[in-house]
Amino acid sequence: ANDRGPAYTHTQRKEHAMTLTRSATRIPTVVLYDIMHEAATRVRGTLVALQDQHPENADTYRQQRLAIVELVDAVDADDRAAIQRTTEDLRAEFDKLNAE
Repeated sequence: ANDRGPAYTHTQRKEHAMTLTRSATRIPTVVLYDIMHEAATRVRGTLVALQDQHPENADTYRQQRLAIVELVDAVDADDRAAIQRTTEDLRAEFDKLNAE
């Protein structure tokens, strides 16, 4: 059995993300912060996979991963709006990287 839940299409994931965004006022800030970090982990993991596929671009992918770490580290853990914006940006980057 798949313990990760159902597989969603791109459209279903976007609709689910919008539902989460609308209900975010009920989610504690610390949980939103964890969600942002998870989104960053997914982007960095995709960059590692791309680096494995394209070792000739290893330095570029390492720099991109470092930029993601710096981006997330710069977000104030108490600034809900910044956390949500960054999470949305990371999700968009993840989608973009996976569309390539």
